[in-house]
Amino acid sequence: MQNPFGPNRIEYESRPILWFSQKSALISAAAKPVFVAGTRGSGKTSILRSLSTVHILEDKSLADQVGKLGWYGVFFQLNETFSPLIDNAVLNLIPEHIRFDTAAVIPRQFVIFSHYLELKIVERLLDSIGQLRRDGHLKYRASEDRDVALALHREVLHFIPQPARLDFFSIDELRGGVTRYVDECFNAFFFAADAGAAGFRATDPGAIINKVATAITPLLNGPSFAGDRAPFFKILIDDCEALTPLQQQFLNTLVRKTRGNVKWVLAYIGGLYDTIRTIIPGQSLSNADRDVENLDSVDPREFATLCENVSSLRLYYALPDHLRSDLKRNDALSAFSLKSRLGRLSVNDIIERVIISGHSEGREELVALADAAREFLSVNLRTVDQQQFLLDRKARPYAEGLALALMNPEIKRRPMSKADASNLKRSIARKQGWAFLKACQMLGLHDYPYVGHQIITSLSDVCIRDFLDIMGEIFRRSVPNSSDPRKLVEFINSDLQIHLEQQRQAVNAASQRKLDGLQALSHPYEEESVRMVRALGYLTARLQTEFAEENALGTTERGIFRVDLNEMRSLVNRLEQPSGKLDEVLRRAERDGFIREVSAAGNLEVDRADPASKEMMIRLHRRFAPYFGFSYRGPYEINTIPAARMVDLLFTRHRLPEDWADSVFKELVARPALKTEFQHSLFENDLE
Repeated sequence: MQNPFGPNRIEYESRPILWFSQKSALISAAAKPVFVAGTRGSGKTSILRSLSTVHILEDKSLADQVGKLGWYGVFFQLNETFSPLIDNAVLNLIPEHIRFDTAAVIPRQFVIFSHYLELKIVERLLDSIGQLRRDGHLKYRASEDRDVALALHREVLHFIPQPARLDFFSIDELRGGVTRYVDECFNAFFFAADAGAAGFRATDPGAIINKVATAITPLLNGPSFAGDRAPFFKILIDDCEALTPLQQQFLNTLVRKTRGNVKWVLAYIGGLYDTIRTIIPGQSLSNADRDVENLDSVDPREFATLCENVSSLRLYYALPDHLRSDLKRNDALSAFSLKSRLGRLSVNDIIERVIISGHSEGREELVALADAAREFLSVNLRTVDQQQFLLDRKARPYAEGLALALMNPEIKRRPMSKADASNLKRSIARKQGWAFLKACQMLGLHDYPYVGHQIITSLSDVCIRDFLDIMGEIFRRSVPNSSDPRKLVEFINSDLQIHLEQQRQAVNAASQRKLDGLQALSHPYEEESVRMVRALGYLTARLQTEFAEENALGTTERGIFRVDLNEMRSLVNRLEQPSGKLDEVLRRAERDGFIREVSAAGNLEVDRADPASKEMMIRLHRRFAPYFGFSYRGPYEINTIPAARMVDLLFTRHRLPEDWADSVFKELVARPALKTEFQHSLFENDLE
């Protein structure tokens, strides 16, 4: 029996299970173009495919989720269907005497790019129209088929050779003509200039798509389409980061020039696509022209819902049809309860389980702190305010006890007002990750129990691929290798919490596997990336768990690192390293999901190689937390790492990553400027 949580790359699945998420629904109804950004595995391709009409109508589950279609989506993957060699056309199609005149070359290059891309999209559109008619989803007559095809050929695609007989001319015939024309033009690009020009017919960028969409609209009549209005055409383009910087400007220009019923949805890896610039003088894309959806900043509750639904869908459709009637909840989206199976566990619940199951030196101290916290909160808070702290729960308030132990004694001596109680609650909530680490240290645990629904979804770092990796490890331990699919029925139907030790082992294995995956990459700079991840992992763990005594009351969840890109580039150049190597190392690590850029809003739209990118703030992916032992919630506070230190780590390599982290940690803790950032009391800022 195959693990239902793998493979987790949609490109590798023969019949991928798709969920029409809330994000997909918003994009489907958007009146403007939408740019979808995210790291690898964040769900970009799944969103675009869930909006593709062919994918929807081929997948009954997805069709049931979507309902009546108010749009027609055409899915297009640039890294599979668009040739980067198109830029070479400039060499043959532009007169030799102006080839070095940038002002003359770029507009012509844009025309070539647009002509080629539009025809590839039209080819895909016409192919899907014909396929859906053959499958019975579109109900237009043969006469309508012929009339629309002839009108398109006559008024839009007139440069395509006309067949000898037009009696049976159809959308399919027209699509074949487009395919042959594109192939012939592309081949002509590599011949002499005269031959290339003879096979190429320039068109006004955007005109082909606009006219084809208008002509095709009357054919979109069938039981799956909403009949109350003309549907939007959604052009769904994936892997836009595969375009060169200039081609990205061309695509943005095409987006700006396309009007009416055609709406673009572009997906790309965040930070690797320019969402602003066009080649139109004085004009760029702004928020008035397009929306940008950043999947890396999705609300945690929305991501938890995504995890729940994707898990249920994968498990449901992994079952043979005849066994689905044995499910307690025979519904694809609710068959499996992720929260019940992983456990709705708070930090206090996890600490309680560990204390009950073992005997350690720190057990009595933790229990004493929790009992003191419960007494303090019961005495100093009004009854109505005590409800915020859930003091009636079975698990003792260990996290509250650890946090209150750092509280200014003077504050403890006075009753707390309603505002004080709210501030205290917010402060303790922000310290859950620290309390988890502190309790594990006090209990002397070697492997920390990163378990339960809340922690596991947090470790996934809003990346559905990482979540599926973790769940795959959990499933492998929960369901022994068996060819009996009834074992899968039992796994889905059960409401019992999966054993915490199985969860702990699975999470640790998934964390280790992510690091192993980085080491196994074959790109040129994997050694630098591995050193960076290891060093920042050790440094993050130390910053969050080890402090000099005078800093013990400070903010603990550090691990966002600010680096000065300009200074680093200057130092790298002095070392005579390859030009752009620094940016390539950072870009690859971010693109592959090993580090996260958490700079100020807007940096997603700035190319890192641009001089305007003077600094960068990064943190490690949260899935590394179990391996290195840092907070599952990720860091909140910023530390600046000197440029020379980063260059030493990545390029001169005078120290092992562990030794580098130890040295930088000592500098950061001893730095006077850092000490002033610590609070004298954990809650003094909130209680002012």
